[in-house]
Amino acid sequence: IRFIVLERPGFGVSTPLPNRRILDWPSDVEQVADAFDFTTFDVGGSSGAGPYVCACAARLRSRVRCGLLIGAIGPVSEPALARMLPRRRRFYLTLARYAPALLRKIARRRDYGRDAERLLRDLTADASASDRAVIARIWDRQLRMTAEAQRQGIDAFCWELHIGARPWGFELSDITVPVIVWH
Repeated sequence: IRFIVLERPGFGVSTPLPNRRILDWPSDVEQVADAFDFTTFDVGGSSGAGPYVCACAARLRSRVRCGLLIGAIGPVSEPALARMLPRRRRFYLTLARYAPALLRKIARRRDYGRDAERLLRDLTADASASDRAVIARIWDRQLRMTAEAQRQGIDAFCWELHIGARPWGFELSDITVPVIVWH
């Protein structure tokens, strides 16, 4: 097994890509697969990587054997799904969708780009009791991962919320390869 982890644009040390879309990601993945001479491969991700795993499964179906979603977000632009979210999350996703500049301003004011712990605490504030128990066990790893992701600041995260809160540019029904969902 070769396990290759890619950073989306603007996260960690990855070069930002202004105005990127979720559907830009499959091309990046395909270029990496080509560089490693992978004819076929599996894609997986957790949390905010969900839309990108789905985009690869939908657009690279001749190469992707399977998608794996681990606690990943779904298409929150769908009203039925959005209604199931806690009010606080609905508010921030609505802000991300329709007023991304305001969301970025709030995130910068809260210093999320430099304070990974504050960002992580706010992101998990409305987690269920069972989720909080899991989060407590993995807190240190999550904090390191969040700090690394925010290495360049909060802008990539805000943009990702913006494009994730909008229609993704494809339908889930476009996915014809198996997708395993762990949630």
